[in-house]
Amino acid sequence: MSIRPPWTTPWSAAPLTDGINVPRVRRTLRAPALRDAIEWAARWLSRVASPPLVAIAALGQLAISGGGGGNGIGPGWLAAFAVPAVLAPALAVAALVRAGRVVDFDLSDRRQRHRPFALAVACAAVTALALARLSAPPALVQFGTAWTALLGALSLVTLRWKISLHAAAVGAAAGMDLAYGARHVVLWTALVLSVAIARIVLGRHSPRQVLAGAALGLAAGWLGGL
Repeated sequence: MSIRPPWTTPWSAAPLTDGINVPRVRRTLRAPALRDAIEWAARWLSRVASPPLVAIAALGQLAISGGGGGNGIGPGWLAAFAVPAVLAPALAVAALVRAGRVVDFDLSDRRQRHRPFALAVACAAVTALALARLSAPPALVQFGTAWTALLGALSLVTLRWKISLHAAAVGAAAGMDLAYGARHVVLWTALVLSVAIARIVLGRHSPRQVLAGAALGLAAGWLGGL
């Protein structure tokens, strides 16, 4: 028996729910083909812009920029952070989904986020601390510290409210770009807006939830990139 909550799309009549909060979007799209195309695009954008993939993209941006200093960071150092701090928690969530312990990889039910979040924060914090002790590039240590702080803040917020993780991740990447001189500001701004709209269209979040996630991520990414 599936434990997936009764998520619906904005053109459905049933209410949206995360198990506790009930954001509602009252809108109807009458053209089935247009409706299906929009939902398909929103779903795939959400998959491509999932937090682990965005974190890897942000690390790639860090590798090229060297934290804005122009000196790239080697792949070995990047892997030393990405594997334990990004890949390991993602694989743990995938295992929980496979075991039926959480509804999906996006942790759509807010009540099921606490343990995966605790693991993610612990992995990021331990990795950042270990890299600092190993004299890793300062920009990477700073990135790890900011990523840990962002995950910690999201963990606290999600205790009472379902903030958007997707919006927070792309917001953090955009914040890094701003700290590095806004080299790709148009690209990241478009991605933040697109992901926010996609999460609302799919009925996963309310506008306030994606706005809060993007703002929190933007602040963390900007501070982490300074």
